[in-house]
Amino acid sequence: MPRSEFPTAQRTRTYQLISPEASARAGAEDAPVLLLVHGSQQSSTVFRAFTDRMFEGLGLRALYPDGVAHHFNDMRAHLPERTREEGVDDVDFLTSLCSHIGARRVIGLGFSNGGHMILRLLRDAPGFLAGGAIFAASRPAEGNILPPTEPPAPWHPTPLLFCHGTADPLAPYGGGLAGVGGRSRGECLPARESAEFYARANGATGAPAERRVGENVSVARWEGAAPVELWTLEGAGHVIPGQSARLPVLGEPCSEVRADRMVAEFFGL
Repeated sequence: MPRSEFPTAQRTRTYQLISPEASARAGAEDAPVLLLVHGSQQSSTVFRAFTDRMFEGLGLRALYPDGVAHHFNDMRAHLPERTREEGVDDVDFLTSLCSHIGARRVIGLGFSNGGHMILRLLRDAPGFLAGGAIFAASRPAEGNILPPTEPPAPWHPTPLLFCHGTADPLAPYGGGLAGVGGRSRGECLPARESAEFYARANGATGAPAERRVGENVSVARWEGAAPVELWTLEGAGHVIPGQSARLPVLGEPCSEVRADRMVAEFFGL
């Protein structure tokens, strides 16, 4: 599918917008748009293939933006990529692009670098996202957080789903240095600690409810007006569950659950 162009103050950007045919649901006034933000060294086209286009089966408009030089300028202080060197304003790009296509409600789904971009949107554009799903990414550790470009706005409680493999070779489940291709992206929190941080930010005070949904998949859920879930994929790598792509550098896949079904259930789609 050909890309569309979108001019910003900095440069002309590109994206793909997939609209389901004959879907009254997608055209409904309150129907959310899925903002699908790709990972490092990917593009909108690559990400559609990487995810088997599974999210497009939810009957909603799916918006795939392209990062500059295959990356988004996320919230980590350490990001040795062109998008950081050139000071690309991806917060403005993504919020403006969603406004341009008439999205009234946006659910952001991000993988790896894209997941970190979702975390930046939550901080720098509070209230923009109606929900977020973050795959293979956790909150940067103190000392690895990029200062906001504007004075920080109050946190807006937002339903969040985190999903992380315990054998992730690029973004360790237990926290620590993350990176790709031998290039460090700095330290990030353990997946559990990251989810707890956002649960507390959303107002949760108690311990999470724990359940198993498969032999190698467990879920921790913090209840509240804006719930947070952490899906732990035991033995899985830097992946989106249910994808058919097999890339050894990313580690083992997870076929017990599917990301599109997780997202549909969590957000009531």
